[in-house]
Order: sequence, then C-alpha cells, then structure tokens
Amino acid sequence: MLTAMIVDDEASSRRLLREYCAAEPDVQILGEYADGRSALPAVETTRPDALFLDIEMDALDGMTLVRALEMSRPPVVVFVTAHVHYAAEAFELFAADYLLKPFDVARFHDTVERVRWRLRAERSAARQEALEAALEHLQRARAARVARRPRLVVGTGSDRQVLDADQIEAACAERNYVKVNVGSEAHILRATLRAAQQALCSQPLLRVSRSCLVNFNHVRRISRTRRGDYILVLTGGATVTSAEGYREAVRLHLERYTVGWRAPRPAEIGVGSAERGGVGAPDCPGEHAGKQHPAHVGQEQCAGHAADAPERAHGDGEQHRKQHDPEEGHRTEVQPEEQP
Repeated sequence: MLTAMIVDDEASSRRLLREYCAAEPDVQILGEYADGRSALPAVETTRPDALFLDIEMDALDGMTLVRALEMSRPPVVVFVTAHVHYAAEAFELFAADYLLKPFDVARFHDTVERVRWRLRAERSAARQEALEAALEHLQRARAARVARRPRLVVGTGSDRQVLDADQIEAACAERNYVKVNVGSEAHILRATLRAAQQALCSQPLLRVSRSCLVNFNHVRRISRTRRGDYILVLTGGATVTSAEGYREAVRLHLERYTVGWRAPRPAEIGVGSAERGGVGAPDCPGEHAGKQHPAHVGQEQCAGHAADAPERAHGDGEQHRKQHDPEEGHRTEVQPEEQP
C-alpha cells in the first residue's frame, strides 16, 4: 500500500488529486491540507510515502515545507503547480515528478509509477544499508571476541602449548600442578586449581569435587553410581566422578539445564525409587530398595540427601507393603525388612 498526503490551497485541485488517487488500486490518502503550516506537523507525524504538494501557498509555500521537514527518510515529493519556472528548484530538492496543471489521469498515473519506482529503490537501498551495517556489526563483535579470548599456556619445560579456554574440558589438581583435559590429551599447568579457575572464568565451570572442575559445555553424558555419585562423560571421552560432598551442588546445577523434569526434594524420595541414570534420573539409586536392618533406617540413601526413614514392617514378617513409584505411576511391591 502506498500512503499519500495532499497539500494544496485550491479545493478543486485537492478534489481532482483525490479522485485520481482513488483510481490507483494501491494508493491510500492519509490527509488533505490547504496550507503548508498545518501540513508540516501532520507529515512528520503520519510519515506518508508520497506528498502531492502545491508550491505557491500562503503562510508556508511548498518549497519551504520540504526544506523544513526534519525526518531521516522524508516522503517522496511530487510538486503540483501551474507555474513552470519552479521546475529546476523542484528537482534540486529531489522531487520525483513535477506535475504541471492542468494534467489528465494518464499523466497522473505515470507520476504514481515514478513514485513507486523511487520507493522501491529507496527501500532496496535501505535494506542493503541495513544488511551491510549488520555484517559490519557481526565482524566487529567477532574481532572483539577474538581479541579478548582467554588463553592459557600449558606444559612444562621448553615444550609448551597455547590453548583457548573454551577447549578445556576439565581441570583437576594433582599435587603441585593442575591437569587439564583437551579432547583425548592431558596437559599440565604449573598453577593452583584456584588460579586455573580464575583463568577459566569465562566458561560455565562445575565443581564436582574439591580438586576437580568441569567445563559444562563439554559434558556429553551423565550417569549415577549405586552410591549416588554423578559420572560425567566429557567430549574427549574422559570421565569425572563427583565427590560425596558435592552431590547436591551437582544435582542443582543439572536441574538448571533439565527440561521437563525437576529433581526430587529430600522429603519426596522414597525407598522404592528407581535408578534411571542420566540427567533426568531420580536421586535414589537401585531398581528397588534392598533389604535393610532397622538400625540402618534414617541413614543417607542417595545423592546428598537424607532419605525418609522407611516404615517398619509389622506382623510376622510375611505381610507386604506397597510403596508408590513417583516416576512410573504404578504401585511397586516392596519386601518387608529382614529382622535381625
């Protein structure tokens, strides 16, 4: 749709322009004004694609109106006048056409075609300009990332390598050194684990034990041991196991990245929870809770949680009780505890 505005102090001229615009299928008139002073704020507010503008008007003439427009992309201007001597000045203002009164519908149609062509050219140029600006922005951003990319010098003696921080999959302290994993290779940093952590601060680090940090961008698989520790398989194939004191921190970190699953809270963990493995696994290992001595009730059951104490069996030891499995949605039969 081509939007337009008519500014002419003669009512008959405005009516003729309105009729000719109505004959064009894609032209919409946003407004008509009899003088330039009242038209100026309307043009800046409504921002029409085209402006059919008389030149000789009281208060503010057409030439002055065009020069007064404070717009980054002013409308395409068509001067409509009975005076030929303004033509040169009109085209200095980049007018799309100069309609000399009187004119017929065919001549007006040619003018509208010129306006359409000008708009297509301007929009194409604007798109090209926007594309070039976007590409330039991306190139600057990429150059900035490369310039501030954290890098580490690894190795000992005269043979050393320079690594990008995002290549490092894990960093583990070993005596007075730190071993870093990159793919299937291991490198040595002559530094403390705290210094390595500061050097890798641009990466999403996960501490799985007192002496080991994992770059979570390189974690590919997650499973659980029967004790409830997490086993993380990295991109290069190396495996890292979480320590007992870090189970809860690892669980909470994994929950942040898990879609559609929430790790069970301590009060929600039952004796009959099934071991599933992977990110979406419940925190209690074991397909079914094993037989327990009553003295063991209340001990730690799974990753970093104090499990609920199981209900003691009553009767002669042959009575069965049923525990609801929250993930499978069915009732799981649990054998009674073995009596001492």
